[in-house]
Amino acid sequence: VLKIKTKNKKIILPLSGGLDSRTIAAGLKDEKNIVTYSYEFEHGIPEIKYAENIANAFNWDFHQFKIKKGYLWDKIKKLASINSCRTEFTH
Repeated sequence: VLKIKTKNKKIILPLSGGLDSRTIAAGLKDEKNIVTYSYEFEHGIPEIKYAENIANAFNWDFHQFKIKKGYLWDKIKKLASINSCRTEFTH
């Protein structure tokens, strides 16, 4: 299914150390038109390390982002008003 849905398309693939992204990566392992990225929170789980290992194993471009501690706290009220607190948004 992955190969059919991604044929002749450029793919941006978010990666982490989780089962979902690893499963998708394995299904696309022979593809070369993939750019990957990962992020992690400062002092959090080292997601970037796992994601970069996957990207390197398949020779894909990889980009990483480190999110600074406390980046969101001054935006909570605005975010809550945008989504009326209907979904969890602090992750």
